[in-house]
Amino acid sequence: MSTYLTLNAMGVSRDSQLRTLKLLKAVLEGGGREIFEFGHETMKKRWEKLNRAISLSKRFSLQEIVPKYCTYFQKIRGVSPAYGWLKCEEEEDKHCYACNQQTENNWIF
Repeated sequence: MSTYLTLNAMGVSRDSQLRTLKLLKAVLEGGGREIFEFGHETMKKRWEKLNRAISLSKRFSLQEIVPKYCTYFQKIRGVSPAYGWLKCEEEEDKHCYACNQQTENNWIF
């Protein structure tokens, strides 16, 4: 474990490490729940924004994810994934990445 920590900290200044440690201690004083709430809400808003933008397109779609039970918060939570699978809806589009690159300038976020 100490080897991992040593290798992981290479290139990061000692001052940055100490500031990070101080921030983590402040977050954990309250049990750390607020940081997870913040993370979930931020990712949920980003997902909703992406979903709205993609839903305006007839060419692309995102996968549908149903809300599930969260064992940490002990309740059913809405989706907040870190990434989405983009699907090309038109059959003639064989290479979805190339289609996305062609329409890239049309996206408005």
